Amino acid sequence: MISLQKKDAWHAVSEHELSKHFEVHPHEGLGKEEAKRRKERIGENRISGSEEFHLLRIILHQFANPLVLILLAAAVISFFLDERADALVIVFTVLVNTVVGVVQEGKASRAFIKLQEHVTRRAVVVRDGAEQEVISTDIVPGDVIVLRAGDYVPADARMLDGRNVRINESALTGEWIGVDKKIGTLPEHTHLTDRTNMVWAGTLVEEGLARALVVNTAHYTEFGKISLMVGTTRKEKTPLQRDMASLAKLISVVVLGTVGVIFALGLLRGESATEMFLTSVAIAVAAVPEGLPVAVTVILALGMERILKSGGLVKKLTAAETLGSTNIILTDKTGTLTQANMQVSKVVTGSQLFGDPSDVLTQEAHASAALIIGVSTSGAFIENPDADLSEWITRGTPTDRAMLLAGIQAGVRPVHVFAENPRIDFLPFEAERRFSASLHKTKKGTLLRITGAPEVLLKYAARVYVGGRTLILTKQRLEALQKAHEHLSQGGNRVLATAFRLETAEKIPTADTADFFEKLVFVGFIAFHDPLRPDAVESMQLARQAGLRAVMVTGDHRLTAERIAKEVGIDTANYAVVEGDDLEAMSPEALAERVESIAVYARVLPHQKLRIVEAWQKKGAVVAMTGDGVNDAPALKRADVGVALGSGTEVAKEASDIVLLEDSFSVLVKAIEQGRVIVDNLRKVITFVFATGFTEIILVGGALLLGFPLPVRATQILWTNIVGGGLLTFAFAFEPKEQDVMKPRGNGGRERRIFTRQMWFLIFIIGIATDLVLFGLFLYLQWNGYELARIRTLMFLGLAIDSIFFGYSLRSLRRPLWNISFLGNLFFWLALAISLSLLMLAFLFESLSNILSLVSISFSDVGLILLFGISNILLIEVGKWWFIRREQVE
Repeated sequence: MISLQKKDAWHAVSEHELSKHFEVHPHEGLGKEEAKRRKERIGENRISGSEEFHLLRIILHQFANPLVLILLAAAVISFFLDERADALVIVFTVLVNTVVGVVQEGKASRAFIKLQEHVTRRAVVVRDGAEQEVISTDIVPGDVIVLRAGDYVPADARMLDGRNVRINESALTGEWIGVDKKIGTLPEHTHLTDRTNMVWAGTLVEEGLARALVVNTAHYTEFGKISLMVGTTRKEKTPLQRDMASLAKLISVVVLGTVGVIFALGLLRGESATEMFLTSVAIAVAAVPEGLPVAVTVILALGMERILKSGGLVKKLTAAETLGSTNIILTDKTGTLTQANMQVSKVVTGSQLFGDPSDVLTQEAHASAALIIGVSTSGAFIENPDADLSEWITRGTPTDRAMLLAGIQAGVRPVHVFAENPRIDFLPFEAERRFSASLHKTKKGTLLRITGAPEVLLKYAARVYVGGRTLILTKQRLEALQKAHEHLSQGGNRVLATAFRLETAEKIPTADTADFFEKLVFVGFIAFHDPLRPDAVESMQLARQAGLRAVMVTGDHRLTAERIAKEVGIDTANYAVVEGDDLEAMSPEALAERVESIAVYARVLPHQKLRIVEAWQKKGAVVAMTGDGVNDAPALKRADVGVALGSGTEVAKEASDIVLLEDSFSVLVKAIEQGRVIVDNLRKVITFVFATGFTEIILVGGALLLGFPLPVRATQILWTNIVGGGLLTFAFAFEPKEQDVMKPRGNGGRERRIFTRQMWFLIFIIGIATDLVLFGLFLYLQWNGYELARIRTLMFLGLAIDSIFFGYSLRSLRRPLWNISFLGNLFFWLALAISLSLLMLAFLFESLSNILSLVSISFSDVGLILLFGISNILLIEVGKWWFIRREQVE
């Protein structure tokens, strides 16, 4: 039995000793059954996190709230002052708030855990002699892993071979400069950061292609050791959550100051100190939005769950709140608007253009020659080559997969190609250089094969392959090739060119030297067709109707991009199409000036995407951007919402805020729709919490200032808070989308803030309107000779009924209450039923009525309160009408 994960000096062991220790052949890898046995023995390659549901911790967290502690202190004081009934109400209030808080936080916690389960990284391993993709948690010591640019290293591993491998090790060292990796052994006492023959879990492959043998997994990795020492990290808070917490603290200070004034006024008015103390505490509890941050978290978490059901995995809470404000989408073409199901549609060679058209055999041979170059330079592979053709699983980029399958269908099998001319070096495709290359052994030396952007290869090609010989690439022949390229691109095809050159070197020359393309022989074009997604046109139309503007940003040829843009519904008649070279020539100021007039960017390099994002942001836009490559990461990070394709590189996913589990533009539009639902629900709960708290402060404070007795007692305020708050606040998180959620919002949808002046004014109007009606009710009851206990009973009932009516009205901030879907939110009706039950209990149980100082009331009294509630809700609806109109023009 081998001893796994014990050594710390794998860098000093020879490759032979390493292979012997782990009982693995460096080219064959582990067998699938052996890998399974090792996983059962050692466990998953996973570093345990803190995303677990702990009920006790959530319960204890409720009692860490300062207001809860104040309430408990008030209960103790009341008990010793022989106000035991008041103490019971206070304790019950604490219990109810605790239960509601536990339900809310528990729901949010479970939602986050569910989302975390979808965050998986994948890796390529060699098992039974073939490359295959696995979940990174399935990797075991002894696995041979294949690393490509854009991959995250899944475990600590020793380099076996590689080409131009550079690793970003900032996750371990904090240093962002990439580290070049080498092959061979190092002295045993070499410092960790100098072990250049090792790759570490959690680090990023910036460049190159390598194979490495896994030596440590999970907590035995260097990253795992650090995680154990550091322990769990605090969960990210979004800007909105931080704003909510800061606002809650600010309001707490203001409310407590106001409560102090109310307490002093009460004493001056001759009220008992005990009564005023309890009343002050009750108002503080009702008015301070201590539960608002939790309610915000629940809304965000449930919104993230809805987005997940639509096919988008939200990785950061920030994105959940920002999606609703997005108004510019910078979208790639392949995969998002098209199906990423590329197929070779045509091969056009120099022999077809300049050779004998009757020589069919030669033309077919030259088409095969172009495919041989394409297959040789493809980074795709078949995971299960022994299976039937119909069951093959191919891995790689859509273009590489299409190239590989087209070659196989034409009889160009990689195994035969590499048997005839073994591949001894490989340079994978990178967006910046726009080509890939492979070096092969021949009987006379070596052969360099290149596949890349036609304009790059045609710029440097010296000759063209025609009829088994090479001809000088004259100006006339070059123009003919360029026209053929344009013709293929106009059909919406992605076009690549193929070329070769005889070599003598054993390594591919450095790609950035001028002589790299010297004596290059052009062979032909390979055109790829990628059909539009069936829902692309409809999704684009929905986005346009919602006030969202989509701009295509692609590396494809201008004509290809323009054709697809027209098909999908992007306006290229009134807006410009700009190429990357033209973009490069623009200053930041010039780009910011023109950015709103550009609909399509073609032949764009990754670093130029960052410039486009920043230009739009200078215009005040909220930008969502899609990307899938290594070099897309800076632009994805800079965008307000970075959106990675599920088929993209791990680094793109890591840099993004959202991962599209299905690479489709429609999924992004649905995610933005749910983002708007989140914004709507956040506004509803914030308005409800602040308006109800504001109402109670003005009611009690105003009564004392005007010389009236306290309109409600402390225990009644606390019970009203239970009836009208708690679950009703929670219910807003479950509100479904409104019918007009995907209609343009004021100023083209540019509403970056949850809080607006109109919203604060609405809160103020609602509070004042409710208090005016309540004071009118209070005065009416006094003038009609009602005794104080009965007045307080009716005021208590009025406050509770008002909260319930108000809660129903706020289910929509953009529609009157009579247009709100009655059964659209069943949780609201459950919360309402519980609230009404608690309200009825206060009147039906004599002991509870005595505790709350309630007296019997008549049916006419109930009718009066209902009439008050209806008149108040009509005033609120007027305020909403004003709010809706202001939101539409802002």
